[in-house]
Amino acid sequence: MAGVDMAGSSGGGAEEPKRRAVFLDRDGTLIREKGYLHDPEQIEFEDGAPEAVRLLNRAGLAVVLVTNQSGVARGYTTLKELEAVHESLRDRLSGQGARLDAVYACPHHPEGTVEPYRMVCRCRKPETGMVEEAARSLGLALEGSYLVGDKMSDMELAGRAGLTGILVQTGYGRQEWGKCLRGAAGAQPDWVARDLAEAARRVLADLGPGQAVGETRDEPGGGPRWSCKWSSLSRLKRRVAAYRRQGKTLVLANGIFDLLHVGHVGYLAAARALGDALIVAVNDDETAAVLKGTGRPVTPVAERVEILSALACVDHCLVFHEGTVDRVLEEIRPDFHAKGTDYSEETVPERETVRRCGGRVCIVGPPKVQATAELIARMRDRANG
Repeated sequence: MAGVDMAGSSGGGAEEPKRRAVFLDRDGTLIREKGYLHDPEQIEFEDGAPEAVRLLNRAGLAVVLVTNQSGVARGYTTLKELEAVHESLRDRLSGQGARLDAVYACPHHPEGTVEPYRMVCRCRKPETGMVEEAARSLGLALEGSYLVGDKMSDMELAGRAGLTGILVQTGYGRQEWGKCLRGAAGAQPDWVARDLAEAARRVLADLGPGQAVGETRDEPGGGPRWSCKWSSLSRLKRRVAAYRRQGKTLVLANGIFDLLHVGHVGYLAAARALGDALIVAVNDDETAAVLKGTGRPVTPVAERVEILSALACVDHCLVFHEGTVDRVLEEIRPDFHAKGTDYSEETVPERETVRRCGGRVCIVGPPKVQATAELIARMRDRANG
């Protein structure tokens, strides 16, 4: 199989059967992307990566590297060089008190030039072979486990294997994240994190109170201080179910939030005051352009989500691709649907959907005296002036 570097197995699975695991991509996630790395001297960790692995180790999670290494099939590196890179990688982690429980690498590619490795295989991500072999060899439970990577192929693997997928914005992650938000179809991450260090903290927070070092969980006035509070709709629905079990009140607000201004902030703060958690649904770039016209949005949706995530009053974000937020309302079924003061309850387009889903429309926030269009016009006047 993919087992290029089976020396990675620690044998710990027999001692701790059915442990949860965090599967890590290599290049662009654990170490910096170097392009067909073949020299151990070129290994450079992403910021905070060894500390992240150490945190996961201490939590009792198996940490398993799963990496596509088609450089072997393409003739850019050899199997021996690849094994040397992984041996050095493990040694360097060990020197910082961290360990990989196993390393799995796929050397294959269907367009390779090295005959033994030119093939279609079951191990090359997004195929599930490496993850399944790790689960068998180490006695891991895939349900409740995680995969962290910087490519959508990692997220597709996570979906196929039933793992929670976390896309990091290191390596290729930021551009992959932008592609993800430009379309509703295809694989999507469950969460997005700045880097492996933040991804590890998100995993520990998901495991339970007290696990996430330096983070708050669902405190009044805002949730954890994540750099990106976006969730996939499927993951968010699971979180909503947990809120329901806890008897918490949910609020949904929606909008474009292009060039976030004080009116937006007042609206969102007032919306959050209605309940225990605020979900903000954000128009994607295509629907924003239809609604606002040429040249809009000024700020791409990935950046708008990141800016909204910095607000303490925002607990979760998601991006929607339809002209209205009706489908999100039907899926989330919030207790309150908050709209700004440029609406009345009678003019809210989704009012019937809200009522059908058992919720209530609330008009909140300061008077509508700020507008992004006016802000843009003011900047143009000053630039011309």
